[in-house]
Amino acid sequence: MLLGLQGGTNVSEAWSSCQNDRALPEERVSGCTSVISSGQETRANLAKAFNNRGMAYVREGKIERGILDYDKAISLDPYLTLAYNNRGVAYFKEGDVKHAIRDYGYAISLWPDFLEALMNRGFGYISARQFDRAILDFDKVLGRKPDHPNAYFGRGTAYLGKGEYERAIQDFDLAIKLKPDYASAFFNRGLAKRRHGDLAGGEADQTAAKALNSKTDAGYSISP
Repeated sequence: MLLGLQGGTNVSEAWSSCQNDRALPEERVSGCTSVISSGQETRANLAKAFNNRGMAYVREGKIERGILDYDKAISLDPYLTLAYNNRGVAYFKEGDVKHAIRDYGYAISLWPDFLEALMNRGFGYISARQFDRAILDFDKVLGRKPDHPNAYFGRGTAYLGKGEYERAIQDFDLAIKLKPDYASAFFNRGLAKRRHGDLAGGEADQTAAKALNSKTDAGYSISP
């Protein structure tokens, strides 16, 4: 028989909340905390509970508490790939691009086909203005999943940063073909067209972007 926890919640119910991606963050935090304090779990399961609670904290905007939980998860299970990627996301949200890239790299070293980590590191490299490295990561994603609109967008943004506007426009074309309502791709394609001398085409794309999403110009773009 399972022991009672926190007002009658048993371990099975706590795990249900802890593992539920759709649960409210506070519900997930409560469930994972019950699992962690139960004294009934293996190190591997405790690592997963800390990782899941870290995700809930980050969703709540409690980034530092999330990072502490990811640290604990990794100390319990150094091969927990998701924890490295998730900690990288948390660092990126804090503006710590260097540590974000490092953690994405750890995740990829453990799981070379981890597309989410490759995508995240690609955008991290863009933020660090290491455009050639970003392109290599997006190339790897597209080699495994050639219909990935976000990878075309990311690679296009890296080419935009390098000043290779024709190649950037080609990638944004492909992103939009795969995802016709991709406002950020319209916006960055407009930026590439403007810098390539097509002012009318650039204005049309950026107008289309704002029609799709009025906040697009606050999204992912490259500064001059």
